[in-house]
Amino acid sequence: LPFLFIALTILTACSPRTGPAAVPNSLSGHLLFTQRESLWTWALPNGEQQEIVPAPKIGQQITSARWSPDGTQVTYALFDSSDPRNAVSQVFLASPNGQDVRVILPAAQPLDFYQSPAWSPDGKSIYAMHSGGSGQQRINRIVQMSVATGDIETIADDIGFFDVSGDGRWLAMARSAAGGLSLDLLDLHTREWHTLLATGQFDNISAPRFDPTSTNLLFGGTVGARTASTSAESPLALGTTVAEAHGLPQDLYVIPIAGGQPKQVAALQADDPALSWSPDGQSVVVLWIDSISVILASGGQPTRILTPGSYGSVDWSR
Repeated sequence: LPFLFIALTILTACSPRTGPAAVPNSLSGHLLFTQRESLWTWALPNGEQQEIVPAPKIGQQITSARWSPDGTQVTYALFDSSDPRNAVSQVFLASPNGQDVRVILPAAQPLDFYQSPAWSPDGKSIYAMHSGGSGQQRINRIVQMSVATGDIETIADDIGFFDVSGDGRWLAMARSAAGGLSLDLLDLHTREWHTLLATGQFDNISAPRFDPTSTNLLFGGTVGARTASTSAESPLALGTTVAEAHGLPQDLYVIPIAGGQPKQVAALQADDPALSWSPDGQSVVVLWIDSISVILASGGQPTRILTPGSYGSVDWSR
């Protein structure tokens, strides 16, 4: 079973630089994004880009991050392969300027990986992917951790790119099975699974993100690439090797969580796009190696607001 972790590439560090197009004055809020190995913020439209968490040393990389619902904290995952045989990924909390850092999901042993943290809507807990162990003792699960107590609960004995809805009702996940990938919803009240996209409808599915109303789901997807090599159909499992290949090129789609047909938002052919909605739900921001770009949620051409881009994550808060 392939593990749907974010594939990692250790890239030459360099600072962001503004792209060729001016940032539209209609954009507002704050971006939190990975750039090379570190973590940055950007007050839109004309604020400065600030590196708030630099990668501490060679072999370490911040792979994903999210604003807290009230914007007073950030959580991020730090992958450490400085000793490749004992690589780990841990989750941290920090203030918006990168201070007051503390680890909240520490690796218990080598090859223990906590990844892709996401906040609960009330800001009291954090969800994350957790993989570790070996053989029959292998752990692959989604956990929920109380920020106040540190208590950890297993939410699903499965793993994949995921998001939690703003109303606290749903967890969306790209799930792997023998026939490929599906896009499913877990009802966090009843713990029942519901399928949005059945296995085989898309050759690749990644980066699901709920809109602010918790009624629509944005995701990256690939259709019609069955002839591509099997090794490219899912991102690389953490703890094996560092790779340049990230997967099949993806376009952006949106689907109602009540069910229905997905609608293409943009034909990007992007490598491992990371996605987020604008706070008002009218636009989406996309981070990939080409750029950070903004696209109307109703569809249209992307507007580059920062080049080059990177791999990792992007989050858009008020």
